[in-house]
Amino acid sequence: MALWRRTRLLLFVSVLCVVFTGSASALQFFGVEEEIRIGSDIAAELEAEHGLYHHRSWNGSIDRMGNELAAVSARPDLPYTFRILDDDQINALAVPGGFIYVYRGLFDAIDTNDELAAVLAHEVAHVANRHGMNQLERNLIVSLGLGLVLRLVFGADGQSLLWDLASGLGMDLLIKGYSRENEFDADRTGIHLMQRAGYDPRGMISFLEKLQRMEARQPSRLAVWFSTHPPTHERIDAIEAAIR
Repeated sequence: MALWRRTRLLLFVSVLCVVFTGSASALQFFGVEEEIRIGSDIAAELEAEHGLYHHRSWNGSIDRMGNELAAVSARPDLPYTFRILDDDQINALAVPGGFIYVYRGLFDAIDTNDELAAVLAHEVAHVANRHGMNQLERNLIVSLGLGLVLRLVFGADGQSLLWDLASGLGMDLLIKGYSRENEFDADRTGIHLMQRAGYDPRGMISFLEKLQRMEARQPSRLAVWFSTHPPTHERIDAIEAAIR
């Protein structure tokens, strides 16, 4: 109940900030415990939709490498998990709370440990930099509106309504993708994580160049990737500049 009372208060204050300042990002009102709860709800939906793929070598690699990268991130204490979705798409995604997923099809585009580390570092960076939660909180404040927030603050059913809305907005975020700024920031942060964990950050470039070549041959398998990320050539240019 203490968490919910705190959340109600921060929601109310946040809405006052929106009303009087026009800013939907004035406050961070979800703590780590709430973030993990929201993330676990979203993760359960993803796993129910796609199913999990189990491959001893692949699961072992993403778990080992992912935890190496998470350990040198800005949020090493989150309970990170690294899993494979049983889907042929070439894609990966990060869920708030430390739930990192790669699609089974991604391994068709991976040839080296550095390339796999690049994908995982990018996703860990989204979580460590709190991209998903920041965007979810902004969207939540805007979606609620003053009247609904007052209902959440004073209504008996406010807690369940809050979690349902937050989880729904989280799924919507995964479908639409992160902002352009968040994607470039995840690349830059991912480079640093790779260097700290002992991987060659140029694996990020070789992986993206491979996706460019694959796009002409298998566009359907890369449709989700290219719809939720900035143009690949722009990312490669930015990564090369950051490495230099």
